[in-house]
Amino acid sequence: MIDELWNLVMSDDDGFVVQIRLESLFDEAKFNRIKQLLRQIINDLIGSENIPRKLLLIVTELLQHTVGGNNYMKAEDLIKLEDASIELIEIIANLYLEGE
Repeated sequence: MIDELWNLVMSDDDGFVVQIRLESLFDEAKFNRIKQLLRQIINDLIGSENIPRKLLLIVTELLQHTVGGNNYMKAEDLIKLEDASIELIEIIANLYLEGE
């Protein structure tokens, strides 16, 4: 699952981050799949003391590019990015909140 998430987010050809950074595009379908995978991975990690480094890299890139955005994006896509960053933080917070 982490490898699929990595490819969705980081692929040099059409990864979510590349689309934001180079194409000024917010791919809503891809983001929905990213959220789905991230939720599944987080649920599997609840109670674990170890978080895979690859997952940390993915999350860091996602947050950096959803919070930062791209100056050339349409206003509506910038709003989607802002909402996406909030959703990502909520998903990640479940790792801590559910593990208590």
